[in-house]
Amino acid sequence: IEERDWSSDVCSSDLQNRTQDKEMSAEGEQKREWTAEELEERKKYIATDEEFQHFLDIMDSDEGFTVVSDDAKKHLKVLTKPAADTPIAAIKVETYYEDLEPEVVYDALHDHYFRRTWDDHMIEGSIIEQVDPFNEVGYYSCKMPFPIANRDYCNHRSWKIFPERKTWVIFNKSVLHPDCPVEPKFTRGWSFFSGYYLQKREEGGCIMKYYTHNDPRGWLPTLAINLVSQKVAPSLLTQLHENALKYPEWKKNNHPDWKPWLTGFDIHEKPYCQHVPTPEAVKNAEKEKAAKAAAK
Repeated sequence: IEERDWSSDVCSSDLQNRTQDKEMSAEGEQKREWTAEELEERKKYIATDEEFQHFLDIMDSDEGFTVVSDDAKKHLKVLTKPAADTPIAAIKVETYYEDLEPEVVYDALHDHYFRRTWDDHMIEGSIIEQVDPFNEVGYYSCKMPFPIANRDYCNHRSWKIFPERKTWVIFNKSVLHPDCPVEPKFTRGWSFFSGYYLQKREEGGCIMKYYTHNDPRGWLPTLAINLVSQKVAPSLLTQLHENALKYPEWKKNNHPDWKPWLTGFDIHEKPYCQHVPTPEAVKNAEKEKAAKAAAK
């Protein structure tokens, strides 16, 4: 699969152009108002308090999980839990970083520009819809080892800071979205529920927990998926740690004032990089829609 060009010409220019967009708005261009129907439709892409609490409950308790490895030297524990409605097991990884504060890791996870510097598996990472300041629908495609087909995902991502707990949360789940038709060159994966949990340590640094319940789909055997996930999940946290250490210095020279996950996304602005489906994907989606309408 041919990788898309993620040079500054493609995405960084969007960020630079926003200043002009804001100036135009200030000069009298009226921002578009959402209709009642549109607002109702957008609600399904907004995480509820119950979903956030559910994620916190998963991270706060290991009940129902089985420890599959516990590396005291690396401070890394891997746990699995069977799911009721799928043979794909959930994976939870628990560790802590003595040399990284949660605020830094949280920013590093959010910064789409930074991810492109260290995620070697990513083919495309872009925004489908910025729903509100704390929810987005995004597109992510990634490389898989030969002969496995590359995967892509359409995920609803949400985030929240809990000051009273000194905790930062980011989680996602896959959704269907009209602007994210299935790309024929990929196998569409499905995230049941996945996310990151960061908590400040009194002695400095942060507790890091990662939970993933993800089905890559396709012809891969379930046993292989569960075994590989137990290896991939902890390696992701190791890679994240190594790269988050570089983030503060990198950020000084790369959009240092751009932290909309803290300052607030403006849903009327263009996303940092808008996902554009391929013509083939759009055509296939239209055919599928017409076939369903005819069947009714």
